[in-house]
Amino acid sequence: MRRVNPTLARRPPRTIVSVSPLSAGTDGSELLNERQAARYLGLTGRTLAAWRSRNYGPAYAKLSARAIRYRRRDLDQWILRTLHSNAVQSES
Repeated sequence: MRRVNPTLARRPPRTIVSVSPLSAGTDGSELLNERQAARYLGLTGRTLAAWRSRNYGPAYAKLSARAIRYRRRDLDQWILRTLHSNAVQSES
């Protein structure tokens, strides 16, 4: 049976709240890190990294070698650009 450290068992879960002038936009200018952007798109961070290396995928900002950010509005625009309709139009 696994023993749980009593100090850790009573500790409430961590909540990380990041508010910065660059990430607080309500107009879609909110900046998301790679993990958040991947979750938003239903992908993995590795997929986004592979796409960046192939010049594919949504627009991003490279703030440093390890700090990649995506604007929510750019993710939404990319989704709209990649939509395909397979619906057959009925003749009426």
